[in-house]
Amino acid sequence: MFGTTLAVVDGYAKTLDESFQLLRRSDKSRTEKSLSMWTVAQAFSGMAIILFFQSSLGPMLSFAMTPAFVTTPFFAWLNFDLVRGGLSVRMNMFAWIGMSYLSTFSIGYVIQWLFFQVASARPVGVRPSSARRLLETKKRAARGDP
Repeated sequence: MFGTTLAVVDGYAKTLDESFQLLRRSDKSRTEKSLSMWTVAQAFSGMAIILFFQSSLGPMLSFAMTPAFVTTPFFAWLNFDLVRGGLSVRMNMFAWIGMSYLSTFSIGYVIQWLFFQVASARPVGVRPSSARRLLETKKRAARGDP
């Protein structure tokens, strides 16, 4: 886990730094100071997210998965656009199948998140049968039944 964390902090900071240089259309090459700034900023923001969600793993996973599933087709398209000219017809077909799969999965995830997660909201850690019994008990108590 420690090695993965180091690889992500290092690689993501380099990607952010290079992307920022390209967006600014800066002719100067990347400096160690800007790379250090991105590394520290990315590490602190990651730590802030972990500390914010430290008491509840479920919402943190939902927070991380939702943008990951929704943005995956966009990043797949960007990667495909970079290599489109050098692909054979067969590889081009596989790329379109993969992007269709990712897009379908992303749309399905959003539909599930919007319509089914909200509709089945129940206390965390409570099984559906336990939630049903709890709801029936509360209804009986509200009516005054024993």
